[in-house]
Amino acid sequence: MEPQNEYIVQKAVGRMLKVNENKPTGFVYKWTNKVNNKWYIGSHKGLTDDGYIGSGVGLIHTIEKWSIDNFVREILYEGIDFRAEEEKILIALDAAADPF
Repeated sequence: MEPQNEYIVQKAVGRMLKVNENKPTGFVYKWTNKVNNKWYIGSHKGLTDDGYIGSGVGLIHTIEKWSIDNFVREILYEGIDFRAEEEKILIALDAAADPF
């Protein structure tokens, strides 16, 4: 399939996405500790299956403490507006008042 205009087609998470070449595509994720229900929300430029876990010091420390097997990851958003969507989600959840 040939790229058309400013768009390319990429395969991600089993479906085809239209991605603007001039804007990075990414996703917003949520890690939840299955033991204590504490959660961490972040975003990443890339694909959901690229192996990225997270870069937050609190998240890394907690995963090391509890083991990755005690966490579940949810993808909350996928697309070019991933940074803006992350901000909206954090505001809606009042994340600053309930830090990981």
